[in-house]
Amino acid sequence: MKVSCPNCGRIHDVTGLAPHSHVTCVCGQVFRVPAMIQTARPTPSVDRPGLKTPSEAVWSLVLGIVGLPVSPICLGPLASIPGLILGYNARAKIDADPETFGGRGLANGAIVLNWVANVIWGLLLLAGLLFLAVGAVASQP
Repeated sequence: MKVSCPNCGRIHDVTGLAPHSHVTCVCGQVFRVPAMIQTARPTPSVDRPGLKTPSEAVWSLVLGIVGLPVSPICLGPLASIPGLILGYNARAKIDADPETFGGRGLANGAIVLNWVANVIWGLLLLAGLLFLAVGAVASQP
C-alpha cells in the first residue's frame, strides 16, 4: 500500500506496517499509516456513457407524465401507482448492478413525478368529499 506525505506529497510504501503506526518523511513530517484504504465508488452514470438504462425507468417516467394530467379525472392512480412500482424496481436494479445499469436520476425523477400525480389525485379526492359533505349538511333543513 502506498501513502503520500501530507506535507510534500512524496509517496511512501507502507506495505507490511501496522495500521496507525508512525512514518517519518524525508521532509520531517510525521504521519500515521491509515487503518484502511477507502475504495472509490463508481462514478455516477452521467460520467460513464454506455451504461444501459432499465426499461422500467423509462416506462415509469412515461406513466408519471400520463398520470399527471389525468389525475383530475380520477384516472391518475391507474397510471401513477404502476409508475411508482416500476420506478422503485428500476432504482433497485440500478443499485444492484451499477457497472451495467445507469439512469438512476431518470428513475428518481419518475418516482417523484408519480408521487406528485398521486398527491394531486388525493387532494382532489379529499376536496370532492369535503364538497359533498358540506353540500349534504347545507341541504338539510
